[in-house]
Amino acid sequence: MYIGKAESLIFSLSEGAKSAELFWHYLKVPIAIASLSIPLTSWVIANHRSAQLVETINKQEEKRFHDLFYDHSNYFVKIFGRLIKTHKWSYLEEDDLPLIHRQLFFHNILKNSGKLEPNPIQDSIKLYLRNMADSFNHFVDGFDSLSAEGKNEALDTHCWNFTVFARDRLMTLVKNLGSRPIFPDDSLQSSLSATIEVASLYKWVIPEYETKDDFVDVEELKVSEVCRLIMTHFDISRPEDFKPSIIEGHLIISELKSMQPEIVEK
Repeated sequence: MYIGKAESLIFSLSEGAKSAELFWHYLKVPIAIASLSIPLTSWVIANHRSAQLVETINKQEEKRFHDLFYDHSNYFVKIFGRLIKTHKWSYLEEDDLPLIHRQLFFHNILKNSGKLEPNPIQDSIKLYLRNMADSFNHFVDGFDSLSAEGKNEALDTHCWNFTVFARDRLMTLVKNLGSRPIFPDDSLQSSLSATIEVASLYKWVIPEYETKDDFVDVEELKVSEVCRLIMTHFDISRPEDFKPSIIEGHLIISELKSMQPEIVEK
């Protein structure tokens, strides 16, 4: 009785132990490999299931983070929408808020960081606040000094330069923050009020901001004082008339008076 054949090799039960030894000698490796097929198959299946489980968990975590982002956005819009209404803010508008939130936090989605943290544009906000806080103090000091000396023409230029600076700083911030741009003849009160509004927003985004060494305090009373000084100097009584075109008109009249006072009198 034959149980196997490979070219000249013949395994026969009639040969007894010798045939069994010959069988084992030539087939022990194939038998060993065959014996591993079942555990190997089980390992492949288990590994595939583990990979699927990890992928499912990652997708669930990604969805959870996206849901967190949009929930946070809705909360952000709700909170600041309320502030805009109750505080009667004149620069930031509710329509600005979704884009501002995106500018502040969307990079977390791109990086899939798993947590919501404001991106580096916070440095742009901080720089804007520092520049404006310094400029308010500089303006008031300069205004008081020029007023004491009775230099009206210099006061005109001082006020004009400050309003141009404030608008330029805000427009620079707009590129990063996502808030609405200021049009050429928008009320300057909005440009100055923007400092207070952006400071309020920044303190909410960075709760620990007031405890840091580089904290910049923007005083609302100082902003109001600057508005009052400029409006009083140019004899502007209504906030809606506090515009670059009005100030520029005053500058032109003042210049004409200094050059040809007799014509203006006529």
